[in-house]
Amino acid sequence: KPVGRHHVQVCRTLSCWLRGAKDLTRCLKERTGLSPGETDTGRCFTVSEVECVGLCEVAPAVFVNDRPYVNVTPESLSALVDRLGDEIGQVERELALLAPIGARGQALNEEGHAAE
Repeated sequence: KPVGRHHVQVCRTLSCWLRGAKDLTRCLKERTGLSPGETDTGRCFTVSEVECVGLCEVAPAVFVNDRPYVNVTPESLSALVDRLGDEIGQVERELALLAPIGARGQALNEEGHAAE
């Protein structure tokens, strides 16, 4: 299965569950429209529930790609999702400004031919 640029993994084991992991999964569903195991069509986000990530003392924990976030609340997760979405939008806006380049370094027109 394809994975989005931001793989958001919510720990669902006992410590995290007791401290609000279920609310975090619900928040992700509301913010991204994704349930655990799903990736959005733009491949920006994948949401997963995972087994213990070893951060029980600072539960609930979420990993985004390889970066841990601890003591996560629905509010802080919502803000994080917004920030990650903004980063993706910025990259796409910057890429749109770049002209496509052919094999010899020439700019290409909309049809993919060397621009004159």
